Amino acid sequence: MKKRKGLKIGIDIRCLVNGKITGVEEYTMNILKNIFEADERNKYVLFVNSFRKPKGDLDAFAKYKNVSVRHFRIPNKILNFLFWYFGWPHADKMIGGTDIFFMPNISFIGLSKKTKFVLTMHDLSFEHMPEMFSLKRRLWHVFINPGKLCRRADRIIAVSDSTRNDIIGVYGISKEKVKRIYSGVSDGYATLDRNDKKLVEIKEKYKLPFKFIFFLGTIEPRKNIISLVEAFDKLKDLNLPGNEKLKLVVAGSLGWKFEKTISAMKNARHTDDIIFVRNVPDEDKGAMYNLASVFVYPSFLEGFG
Repeated sequence: MKKRKGLKIGIDIRCLVNGKITGVEEYTMNILKNIFEADERNKYVLFVNSFRKPKGDLDAFAKYKNVSVRHFRIPNKILNFLFWYFGWPHADKMIGGTDIFFMPNISFIGLSKKTKFVLTMHDLSFEHMPEMFSLKRRLWHVFINPGKLCRRADRIIAVSDSTRNDIIGVYGISKEKVKRIYSGVSDGYATLDRNDKKLVEIKEKYKLPFKFIFFLGTIEPRKNIISLVEAFDKLKDLNLPGNEKLKLVVAGSLGWKFEKTISAMKNARHTDDIIFVRNVPDEDKGAMYNLASVFVYPSFLEGFG
């Protein structure tokens, strides 16, 4: 039997260039790692554009024999304008032609008509709650035109049923085109024994209490952390047995309009019981989840959570 020829698959990894790791970047790193470890037959070419040296760890992909990185140094504003206004140059052609081109998140792009296009949509919060985004970010979404991207895509990956329903309802995309594929769990989030030395190390590193409510995410209005702080104040006011030493640990990088959230934590009635940890490295997150008494997700809207 004749062996089937492998495909050439292009993947847009521009989201990894700045070195910042939030949900989209973590999703991208983990899905690529698992694809590359499972598939040695197809050829993968990673599309990167950065005028300056990328801050992200792109060298992590060098160990895979069937993976190559094509790094272009076109100023982003110029390339994005060309993608937006002309739909050119074609990213798939820039990396030598592809059978399939995959984007793990929305962005400016130009593709040739014959290339099959797969797109991951994480949520449509920018459609439902535009007031939760800066003017710059709202304009970015307008020019990106996610609806047009979805209509161009041959297949769309939605990370939850909620996101899938939004794509179908808001953009009028056919149900057959949108597939729900849940995000996986990376190796760093395994359940650890309470006596594991990693837990002891992280507890001491961040001076974490024995009993705490935990939030991890970007500090921005959409995450609704102020309501969490208010709820924590009310919980502490109840003086329930066993809650005397209960703390609230809020961790994450500073995002848009973070000032009001920081102020709410500082001015809370039980501010002495609130701990803020900024920029937790990936390798520490799993242990912090293990140490927490409970993890809360108070966001107004999340695509997957």
